[in-house]
Amino acid sequence: MNTERVPILAWVTRLTMRLDAALATLERRISLWGAAALVATALLALGALYVRPALEAVSHGVYYAELSRAPLSPGDNPVAYRILTPLLAWLLGLRGNRILILNLLLAWATLALVYRHYRLRGRGPALALGYAAVLATTMPILFTIHVNGYTDAASYLLLFLLLACGENAWVFGGLVLLSLLNRESVAFVLPFLLLLQARRTGKLWPSVAASAVALALYLGVRYWLGTRAPDAQSAEFYLAPLLHDPLDWFRKASVAYYTGVFSAFKLLWALPVAALWLAARERRWLDLAVLASAIVGALGQTVIAVDTSRMLCMAFPAVLLGLEALEPRLDEAARAPTLLGLVGANMLVPQLYVAGNAIYVMQTLLGYVLTH
Repeated sequence: MNTERVPILAWVTRLTMRLDAALATLERRISLWGAAALVATALLALGALYVRPALEAVSHGVYYAELSRAPLSPGDNPVAYRILTPLLAWLLGLRGNRILILNLLLAWATLALVYRHYRLRGRGPALALGYAAVLATTMPILFTIHVNGYTDAASYLLLFLLLACGENAWVFGGLVLLSLLNRESVAFVLPFLLLLQARRTGKLWPSVAASAVALALYLGVRYWLGTRAPDAQSAEFYLAPLLHDPLDWFRKASVAYYTGVFSAFKLLWALPVAALWLAARERRWLDLAVLASAIVGALGQTVIAVDTSRMLCMAFPAVLLGLEALEPRLDEAARAPTLLGLVGANMLVPQLYVAGNAIYVMQTLLGYVLTH
């Protein structure tokens, strides 16, 4: 398409070219790491304008904030098994409500690493910015900004590291162990991660063995924590209701379920869906399985949890991989403008958060200021 005949497209293209040049200049002046840090800061600020930042821990975040005061002596804390983020907060002196600061730092680090990763993999600066903006303007980052206090920010950072640099089986196993210690629901996306290993390394069993070691170590730590926290939420808490009704948790979220799924990435769900369709049409079955398993794994969490929007955040690798798969279908000059335009359009869709059958609108910072 001739963008000169479509003023808005021509404007977006020119803006993207200027942005690309500015970021390239910035990288030359302060290094790739420095540019990544500034990009992450700008994107986190954008997210904070899009949804009002949390000022204190809420809901389960209160338990994590309390656990950060004494993570090795959890007492009756129900989330005692999810020790990694509270332990890190304790070590850094970011205890109690200051755990919110740690989570924002972890979200910032994730955005910086996403930008740097895609720059090192040959994307232009504006396109790498687009990849980072995909996360910054959707629930994986927005939930941490707006709700905060939970351990999710570390989980998404670790999941991105597994995606970006987990080829070595023992690095893979170490990251899986840390993920389990942060929030055990990473087990739902482990089949995806193993399929990804098979696709990128051609070897599956070393990663299976490393995962088995990680699981054994995790169970040992979990057992030890259980002796110090007899009231922690065990697997029985989540699984016992399913013995009476296999759809118990799902029924509690069924009315707003599809809204919750959509709210995680909104229009950007089109990226993995389109990539899945192309993989099926071209009979690339392993690619199809990798993408599908990431989404199915995230959906699987809703069998034992009702906060649908938050559970679907774990599908963000499918969004990034879907984008990677679609890139070659576009002319190189059109990739960054198209992605940044899609991100901008996605931000025009109101950001909802669904927990159970309740639907909440994530208020913008401006909206909050005008109403208080």
